[in-house]
Amino acid sequence: MKLFRFLIITLIVFIGIFLVWPLTLKSSPTSWFFYDDAGEVLYQESAVIASPTEYPKFLLESLVMLEDQEFYRHGGVDFKALLRAALQNARSNEVLSGASTLTMQLARLEFLPRSQRNWWYKIRQAFFALKLEQKLTKDEILNRYLAQVNLGNGAYGFENAARRYFSKDLSQLSIGETTILLAIVQNPSRFNPITNPERSLVRRNFILSRLETVEIINSSEYKYWVNTPIKLKPEINNVITAPHFVFWVKSQLAFLDGKTPEVHVYTTLDKKLYEDSLVIVRETIKRNEKEKKITNGAVVVLDKANRIKVMIGSLNFFDDRIDGAVNLATAYRQSGSVLKPFLYSLALDNGFSPATALTDLKTIFSSGYLPRNFDINQENGAVRFREALANSYNIAAVDLLNQIGIESFYYFLEQLGLNLKQSSDSLGLSMILGASESSLLNLTQAYSVFTHQGALNDLTFINSVKNKAGDTLYEPPVSVPRKVLSSASAEWGQHVLSDNAARWKNFSRGNSLELPFASGAKTGTSQAFRDNWVLGFSPRYTVGVWVGNADGTPMVSSSGMQGAGPMWQGVMQRLHRAGSVPAFKYSSDRRLSTACRRPEILVCGEKVSVFLTEKEYVRLNETSRKSEKHVLEIVYPAEGDTFVEGSDLLIQLRGPNQQGLTYTFDEEIFVGPIFNNLPLGRHFIEVRSLDGETVKVHIEVEKL
Repeated sequence: MKLFRFLIITLIVFIGIFLVWPLTLKSSPTSWFFYDDAGEVLYQESAVIASPTEYPKFLLESLVMLEDQEFYRHGGVDFKALLRAALQNARSNEVLSGASTLTMQLARLEFLPRSQRNWWYKIRQAFFALKLEQKLTKDEILNRYLAQVNLGNGAYGFENAARRYFSKDLSQLSIGETTILLAIVQNPSRFNPITNPERSLVRRNFILSRLETVEIINSSEYKYWVNTPIKLKPEINNVITAPHFVFWVKSQLAFLDGKTPEVHVYTTLDKKLYEDSLVIVRETIKRNEKEKKITNGAVVVLDKANRIKVMIGSLNFFDDRIDGAVNLATAYRQSGSVLKPFLYSLALDNGFSPATALTDLKTIFSSGYLPRNFDINQENGAVRFREALANSYNIAAVDLLNQIGIESFYYFLEQLGLNLKQSSDSLGLSMILGASESSLLNLTQAYSVFTHQGALNDLTFINSVKNKAGDTLYEPPVSVPRKVLSSASAEWGQHVLSDNAARWKNFSRGNSLELPFASGAKTGTSQAFRDNWVLGFSPRYTVGVWVGNADGTPMVSSSGMQGAGPMWQGVMQRLHRAGSVPAFKYSSDRRLSTACRRPEILVCGEKVSVFLTEKEYVRLNETSRKSEKHVLEIVYPAEGDTFVEGSDLLIQLRGPNQQGLTYTFDEEIFVGPIFNNLPLGRHFIEVRSLDGETVKVHIEVEKL
């Protein structure tokens, strides 16, 4: 009885509130103003609700069919659908359906734009939907919805979106273009045709399929449009600097829309640096366009505090021939070899020494994976960390990843904020050679750890956000650095990547990574030359560069050094042209020493640099002293090792008696330690010194 009374009282109160509650409709969305770090204007956008007297019939029919088929029959709320959705969500313990009618969606746009989504939100949304149905006709509700719905990239309403994406009036759009806009409705970020063109296309084709099913379009129209690519032609209603950056920042501030008539966003961008960097990008692309078939590039510059000073998303935002509106600074692309420095640095934190021997010989790993170096005919035997990283040896990197473990490295990349789309299982060992996808922005942020003693700072791109009166609407939270690497390991990575001489075994002297001031960098090239990368740093900036084609068309034999290198070098020179650049500082106990280039070989004619902590230095010397007492020993290959038919083998030894050695392969005498083109079968290798000492090992050679 008490429960019944409570329900009756609640119903009476609800009806009373419903009858007297005033309904004030929104007049217009927010106007936006963007400024650079010095207060220079980047862009101004005056947002006005467009309310055409007549919307295209195709748009009206399609929207109602997709979003609310009962629109003309319900009173603002579809209570059956709400109950069904509530039960479905309760059973699954997650939100699978909201059951919002078009009137409820308009209520959200008008009265609840930034409210937290929960059961109380749903009650209020239903309340306002019922009030809207009481005050407006169905056509008025539909018109207001069509004029206000968020369609991404600062476009509110279908009329504005038609101009923003296609530079046309809404009445001029084709079926294919209209369905692109309809695709955005469900999720303006996920299905944005500029930032997520592939997802947008999938959603558009799904909508076309549904429209054919209900006979809004016929089968011929469906077949035509589902196979027709849509070309965007973005329109900006006034002059804009750094459009990719401006619209990316605006998407991060979507929660402020509708709260005030004007929003003034003071960003961290340096307008002059941006404009000068864009000139470098365009000149570099122009030099390589014909020969290398390169049409696009992107640049990200972060200062010491990881404030974004430059974000160039493409060669030209307004050039639809190169998909210029796609932000290639935030787009995910195959990363090539630029993840390798993170692997080596992580290995040091996991107890490895930079003097550790890695195998850079043709090897089939346990998963069946057979990596090859950039030059498929190149193998380097046993190498130390510095040479392997500086010269980007692929097989050595896979050998190290195999030892560390795929899951451990994958987790570390997530700690760096790379947010890889693929799972560790699907990537496997190929993860380290660029099968994974990353964005230029995230990679540039991650590379900053090498000059921040292993600490990762959050990205900052806003100084403050104010309203027309100058009141602060939003300030970014204070960034608290997260330690992801030890200082010693981060500084080792910095030291190697800034060592020009260490690269000279695989790259020419005077290459595009060399600068007359303290700097370090790593190149990357993805499969089939689809992506060129250079990620690098100085004591003042972290700079990332990507070069390629937005649609994934391969370039012509363009490596990271050739394609992205000159652009990175040009941007770095521009950033540091005023004043001297300080040298790198090392705070850990690492010190520069030397060791034999070939690990485990004591009598050597070639020494290389190693950057060791005190413990690693002592360990290296102890190993050397112990090894001096050893008799002649075959270090590589080990007894019973398996190789692929046709591969080459370099015998590696340990011990003092290494003068005048004789090498025998199945009783055939060879002059040196290299055996080329290994044949199938079981084979015996023997090494004999001048004083008669003999060591033997057998190997197996199998087909690939």
